[in-house]
Amino acid sequence: LGSRRLAESLRRATGLEVIVAFNEFCGPSVDEALALAASNGAGKVVAITPMMTSGGGHSEVDIPNAIERARREHPQVEFTYAWPFNDEEIAGFLAAQISRFLEG
Repeated sequence: LGSRRLAESLRRATGLEVIVAFNEFCGPSVDEALALAASNGAGKVVAITPMMTSGGGHSEVDIPNAIERARREHPQVEFTYAWPFNDEEIAGFLAAQISRFLEG
């Protein structure tokens, strides 16, 4: 539910179609979501994860591997992975959240 709410907020913020994917336990998988985007006629697909910090197997290995498979299967589509996040930007985001709670 949280992933779908975040996706809807991202769709509203960007005006772009957002397809939710999961690495484990739920569908669609990242592979399935990338294939769906390609089959929907996307010329460019930007994959992003809410996992902001380095060190995770999904963000560092699983997702890039799925993107490489999608590139081979759909060479007409440009696949980009909008990751990693800048540590200073993450710190700024977290600092703003802390400030909201300190002020409230």
